[in-house]
Amino acid sequence: MARPRYQINAKDWHDCLDWLDYQSQRTEWIAMPDHPVHEIGIHGLQERIAKWRALERPAKEDFRKVQLILDHSLTEQDRSRMRKSLSAKKRRRRDKRMLTKPVNVTLTPQAHATLVEFKELSSIETLSEAIETGLEAALQGLKARKEMERLKQLNHRLASLSWPELEGCARNYLKIAETRKSLSDNCKVALQMFLDDQCQSSANLLVDRLVEDLVWNELYLQVTAESLGIF
Repeated sequence: MARPRYQINAKDWHDCLDWLDYQSQRTEWIAMPDHPVHEIGIHGLQERIAKWRALERPAKEDFRKVQLILDHSLTEQDRSRMRKSLSAKKRRRRDKRMLTKPVNVTLTPQAHATLVEFKELSSIETLSEAIETGLEAALQGLKARKEMERLKQLNHRLASLSWPELEGCARNYLKIAETRKSLSDNCKVALQMFLDDQCQSSANLLVDRLVEDLVWNELYLQVTAESLGIF
């Protein structure tokens, strides 16, 4: 039985618009002249997204209009990727809520003194808030650096493959993604474009999309490229 199409709801309103906005700014749809989004135009879609974002409380008619976009201006692959993206955001929010339960932490005297001094100098009320505030920027920086390092590492590894090896790697990955539905499969279209016209440009695009899929899996699903055994 075919999976029912996604139905937008109030909880997913902003996340759905974020996803559409992000996709409209990428080059993938532009490189696909037969994509149904071109019936309304990418610029036209962006203008509608901007109007919908400005709504404080979207009405039923607004939900209906967005649903028409989802049903008729996206491909089945687009909708699958959007489902995965929205599910990942929900999972991260759920994990964040679970982290609100207090836990005990043992600090050395020096660490405690440093934390107290930071709290006082920053006018923060609690030690817990001092830890969150003091580490947040550093943590985000480390995550961003790790992501960039991983992107470069995987890009270098895939770019060094011969075209037949790259094709085999992508096929192996997509075969796994067929059974593990949570995995990102953004490289599917890029692989088809590469098969239709094997050139350096399409090979580069396939490398970029496959790397994006692999890094996304590592960041949001904690599934490493090595654990998939596709190389």
